Amino acid sequence: MRPEFDSFFFANRKNQTHIFVFSLFLGFIGVDRFALGQPVLGILKLLTLGGFLVWALIDLFLVGGSARRKNLNIAREYISQQSGELMA
Repeated sequence: MRPEFDSFFFANRKNQTHIFVFSLFLGFIGVDRFALGQPVLGILKLLTLGGFLVWALIDLFLVGGSARRKNLNIAREYISQQSGELMA
């Protein structure tokens, strides 16, 4: 089961370094939020130019945690799918 998890997780995970670089250089137009799968927040950042750059600056500190939570949710999703298949 471990190789299947590895292939699923590494295909779907969000790299924290990439997300931080997106936030650093393109955060004012919401690219970091789009990459995290948060299109509504991405559009809001795009329309306000990163909350007049204040939101973009704050997100430099927050997107790492968001990427980590997204990765945990991806792992939980895989585990719940596997446990559901075992029950069926």
